[in-house]
Amino acid sequence: MENLSETLSLISLIDHIDREIRKKSVQVFWVVDDSRVSIGQELADLRRDIGSAIMLMESFGYRIPVLGVVKRGKSSLVNYMAGADLSPVNALPETASLMVIGNRATADLGSIGINWNGKVEKLSVKAEKFCEQVRRTDSDPFIVARFVGQCELAENVWLIDTPGSSEANLDTRRKESDGIPDALYALATSFIVVLGVPGVSSCDLDLLSEVKERSGGKPIFVVLKALDSSVPMNVLEDFRQEYLASLGIKVFLSSDKDLTQIDELRSVIGLSGYMTSDEAITVSEKVIYESESKIKNLLQQLSNVGGIEIPKVLLSTLSQSVSDCAHDQLPEVIAKNKAETLRIERERLYKEYLAEFHRWNQRKQAKLDEIKRYRGELARAEYDLKKNGPSSGCGLGILFAISCLFFLIPLIPIAVGVLCAFARNKEIKLASVNRPRLEASVARARNLLKAAEKEQEAINLSEPTRVSPK
Repeated sequence: MENLSETLSLISLIDHIDREIRKKSVQVFWVVDDSRVSIGQELADLRRDIGSAIMLMESFGYRIPVLGVVKRGKSSLVNYMAGADLSPVNALPETASLMVIGNRATADLGSIGINWNGKVEKLSVKAEKFCEQVRRTDSDPFIVARFVGQCELAENVWLIDTPGSSEANLDTRRKESDGIPDALYALATSFIVVLGVPGVSSCDLDLLSEVKERSGGKPIFVVLKALDSSVPMNVLEDFRQEYLASLGIKVFLSSDKDLTQIDELRSVIGLSGYMTSDEAITVSEKVIYESESKIKNLLQQLSNVGGIEIPKVLLSTLSQSVSDCAHDQLPEVIAKNKAETLRIERERLYKEYLAEFHRWNQRKQAKLDEIKRYRGELARAEYDLKKNGPSSGCGLGILFAISCLFFLIPLIPIAVGVLCAFARNKEIKLASVNRPRLEASVARARNLLKAAEKEQEAINLSEPTRVSPK
């Protein structure tokens, strides 16, 4: 498989991210479609998506996942159809890994498992030992395991046993985090959904509805299984007629006493939905590419909590695009980028400050020039008002005439004085007419000056200050 090591390194990176996040004292969420999702849930989904894509890339043919709520008998069904005890069965939920099961005649492939840190382990081709190897453990559980050995499945038929979905997570539409990889809807060619009687709940029917909605028109088979030996086949038939007949899905009934319809199911699952080798590779590569994009998105969001330390050895095994993105989220790189961002922001703010100060200074100077002009206008208006009245020449002419009369001087100067008196009287009348206009001019000049000085005070108070970046 081309670039298998890089793809497995994605799982190693996910495992490392998971462990590093657990060390942090804050809970980290992943923003997906404008909603917050726990990082732990999404990391589990990504592991399964990538693991499924790797394991099924070379498993062309008919790929049929067996889905259902926990403890509906999925693993027992898989074991019966395969004709070997491959999938662990217990009173408690036992299947921890996705298990891909195929006949040795199907392909020249080995039995392998991919654990949660991205390491590949060789597994047994003997059913009993393989079942023991994939049994749920607390240390390094497998994400996905593949059995290729002696079994009763037809050639090119791959059954995929999945960890069951809990009813709590079905209620919150989080089936992927409970074991059903979202990628299976693209990787599978058909689906088997197991319902158990008694115990069928709205969650079982919701899962069936979800698979029907997301299957993209691929074949869906329903197995209605008696979970108790006391449940007769006629009860299963009644349930099928009442709840499942309207769905347009082929339903197979099964009990410990009657497995005839399961034998029929085993014969029909390989009749439709064949996926060629090229198609299998293309679909897996698409799933891996989409998972890479999600990982890069996650790494970018981790910068909000200071990034995470990633060993250089791990970085060197990743694809170039993922490695570059992961490198950018190293704490020292984030700190360096933040410092550079701060420097750029500081320069931007200083340039904005200089531009704003320049505009403010221009407004201030323009207002000072305006005040100077208004003061000049006020001085001229006050001067005109002060000069409004009879001229001094008329007054002197009258005094000269009186003096001549007192000293019996000839009549011509007296006549001049009389004319000056008439002129003064006329100037007094004209001054009284001009005074209101001149007073208005003075008042207007004072008001304009007062307003300009007030605006100048406001401009002085609005002097821009330098802002430091946050």
